[in-house]
Amino acid sequence: MPATVATAGSEDPSKYFRRTKLHWMVAIATGLAFYTWAVFAPHSFPHTYLGPFGTFMKYMIDNHNTLLKIGYVGCWLIHVAEAFISFKLFEVKGITDTVTKLKWFIQTIFFGFGSFGLLLAYDPQKRR
Repeated sequence: MPATVATAGSEDPSKYFRRTKLHWMVAIATGLAFYTWAVFAPHSFPHTYLGPFGTFMKYMIDNHNTLLKIGYVGCWLIHVAEAFISFKLFEVKGITDTVTKLKWFIQTIFFGFGSFGLLLAYDPQKRR
């Protein structure tokens, strides 16, 4: 079953929305969860159970904590920037429905390019 919401099946480009694929949602959410954990609760991060990734994260937490924090803020800033850039894409792609815009905006904040890439790839001319 494709990750298309029912409104995408209609030929109305003003309500086009596609949900981010599940594998991207899981990967991005897991990555952000581990990153948040490493930045805000580094003393409880389970580095001993995560193999080479855990070893790398322990090294980063112990030696480059400031860099981790800067990267964390940068990551969220990129997601937010993509979400706001999507508003310009709504105009270009003919998406005018307010609820649909809100769905794209929220999805892009949480899943970044996993969502933004779907919006970039959408060509309303090909759907007709």
